[in-house]
Amino acid sequence: MEQQRVVVIAPEQVVEGFTPLPGLSDEILAIRQAHQAVVLGDPVRSKDIIERVRQVEDCQIIHFGGHLTEEGFVATHEIISLFTITMVVANCRPRLVVLNACSSEKAAIRIATDCQVDVIYTVEDVQDDHASTFASLFYPKLLEEGVTEYADACRQLDPSGRIFRYISARAPLTRRNDTVLEQMLDAINEMELDT
Repeated sequence: MEQQRVVVIAPEQVVEGFTPLPGLSDEILAIRQAHQAVVLGDPVRSKDIIERVRQVEDCQIIHFGGHLTEEGFVATHEIISLFTITMVVANCRPRLVVLNACSSEKAAIRIATDCQVDVIYTVEDVQDDHASTFASLFYPKLLEEGVTEYADACRQLDPSGRIFRYISARAPLTRRNDTVLEQMLDAINEMELDT
């Protein structure tokens, strides 16, 4: 696989009540060393993400590194709603979104479904050193001979999918024999109907 154009959204300073993640600097460095990276540094605000993504032509990967809650992605001065993130992804149309943040499965399902984009996500809370290790290994692996798909690189690093998993936009979730994902998708759809 050739070098990728990656937009990295990884705030080092976060909303009060959340712990800064020292491993983010390792994630950013790994991406910069292997690929063409545009890093959105502090302060990270929703308007900054929108502007930066619009400036990058033919972005192939959007990488979110940091904290994720049910409300959205934790930035420098705000929590950026999942709706805003989905709109940004839909507008940018990358090939892959990486949610290198705790328990990002619900967000991944929504992004993959709404935006028709592949997503790498975590199924549980992930320690900062595991998140930075994954990024530090994943991005160089994309350049290795024989790696032709993002899914290949992800599965080589976490074959069991114990922490990191991959959703393909080409394989609708309803065709997968995974009742947990289907139940989560139903729950997300119900939440949208309630609002």
